Amino acid sequence: RLATWMVKEESRPGYDYCNYKVHKPQANYPGRLITSGCGSPTENLAAWSDFYLKQLVVELPYVLKDSSDFYLKQLVVELPYVLKDSSDFLYQIHKFNLCQSDKISNIILVSWDIVAMFPSIDNAMGLQACEDLLKKRDVLFPSTTSILEATRITLENNISFFNNVAYVQNNGTAMGPHNACSYADIAMHPIDVIINSNEDFTIALWCRFKDDIFCPWVMGIEKLHEFHAWINTLHPKIKFTMNFAEDPTEGIEYLDTRVYIKDSLIHTTLYTKPSDTHAYLNPNSCHPKHVCTNIPQGVAKRIKRICSEE
Repeated sequence: RLATWMVKEESRPGYDYCNYKVHKPQANYPGRLITSGCGSPTENLAAWSDFYLKQLVVELPYVLKDSSDFYLKQLVVELPYVLKDSSDFLYQIHKFNLCQSDKISNIILVSWDIVAMFPSIDNAMGLQACEDLLKKRDVLFPSTTSILEATRITLENNISFFNNVAYVQNNGTAMGPHNACSYADIAMHPIDVIINSNEDFTIALWCRFKDDIFCPWVMGIEKLHEFHAWINTLHPKIKFTMNFAEDPTEGIEYLDTRVYIKDSLIHTTLYTKPSDTHAYLNPNSCHPKHVCTNIPQGVAKRIKRICSEE
């Protein structure tokens, strides 16, 4: 039954479309290419491999995941690097304030962005990272070989159409397939480990959510630029851009938070992009009543959770 489900008798190539980054007018609204795998021959195979790859991502120490995993994170303390979303990020900041408050007066708030991370991940690098983690499973079923082969097939057969022209991606992963996010997180894990293992630099905290990284830097501005130059030598295709707060009281933006320093503590408050219109569901919509009434409560809880000051 599983094999029948994986092999789709009726399928079609995926299709490409572009999500424009409307929050970046200064860069002339760059586009993010998305390849939809809906209805494609590899759609179900990608979903099957993602089911097992996701279980590996839970074990990654540098990756942020999502707010629903906030309480799980407090139990799984052996995962120091991998963020889930802003809730997990807030928990990491709280731990930093408690455990490393003596360093806060001298830190520089820094964020990094991995340039075009998904298509820049070399297939050999990504598959090797998957294999290394798959072999560490307590239960080696399904076999490491079968999950790797399924992942390889989805990478090498990402066929899509745009303007009636067929394309095949020959390296990297597309944004769109079921297993893309899990695969990308796993592929970046060896680089996270190398960065945090270099004794020439003190990494007080390294939090990565997909291609966005936050790090409170404790070694001064010269060492920061040296570190930035070094991490851009770790892989020929993986490049990092850097942003840091010249005024720590003003802070920097990370995910949906603004991070700043006040009274020798790292604080957070809500950040929204200038393009955010704060549009919510019209209460006259035909949605069930509880959906509309729960929106203000959800928004209020989010603001209360993110803002560390009243």
